[in-house]
Formats: sequence, C-alpha cells, structure tokens
Amino acid sequence: MKVFSRILGIVVFAFAAYFLIGVLVPSIEYEIELVIDRPPDMVFEAFMDEDLPYKWVRGLESITQIKGDSVHVGAVYSVGINDGNKLRVFEETITELTPGSSLTYDLSS
Repeated sequence: MKVFSRILGIVVFAFAAYFLIGVLVPSIEYEIELVIDRPPDMVFEAFMDEDLPYKWVRGLESITQIKGDSVHVGAVYSVGINDGNKLRVFEETITELTPGSSLTYDLSS
C-alpha cells in the first residue's frame, strides 16, 4: 500500500507541476498586418524573393525549409531571429496560400 501511495503522490505532483507550468508560463500570440500600396501580384512576387526578407525583418538571420520542396500549404521552415541578446529559432508552417494574393503561416517556438 505504501508503494501505491508513493506512486499516486508522484503522479499527483507531476500533474500539478505540469498544470502550474501551463498557467504560469503564458503563450505569446503576435499578429501583424501590413498594408502596402501596390498591386497584390507585385507585393506577392517581392515577398517570395528569398533575399528581401533579410531587409524587412530586423534580426532575421536564417530561413531554411525543413519540410516540403516549394512554397505550399504544409511547408515548414526554420526561422532564426537574433533579438539582440540571443538567437531565437522558430518553426513557420504555411497554413493558407493564394498565389499572387496572400500567404498565411503559423510561427511557433
């Protein structure tokens, strides 16, 4: 019975710790919208140029495709951004794509 009580205690402690971490460490949601006064196809073409994001995104150090072989829904990229203190690596997954018009992605760490 002592063994069962100890195992139950460990399970309850692990669950409580997991729950508290979820409550105390908040997720971060960041959304940005940028309106550019140019035709959508021109903006989309510039956005797809692999060299230009380095000019637009402060601290961007790397973009590497890790799943898929072209820009399509489901393609996954590793994105490295230096925030001045350290390099942070995110995973970017394309969730919606309308060629010549829009691209939506999720970014997670």
